[in-house]
Amino acid sequence: MDMPKKTGPWKKNENNLSPSSESRQKRVRDVEFPPPRKNSSELLQIPATNKQRQRKRNGLFKHLSEGPL
Repeated sequence: MDMPKKTGPWKKNENNLSPSSESRQKRVRDVEFPPPRKNSSELLQIPATNKQRQRKRNGLFKHLSEGPL
């Protein structure tokens, strides 16, 4: 009786937690860091864009955006 009782709810909990947590992590991962493409430069661009957005928010990126960029 103990074995089936333990496997029942435990399996249910694992199945309920796994998909939801994995989908959440996948969503965050896809948004922040898309899967690596052919060029590694694309991967390097993603954090740069995030930094640019943060700087724009802080107003430190103004002089750079007005310049050559």
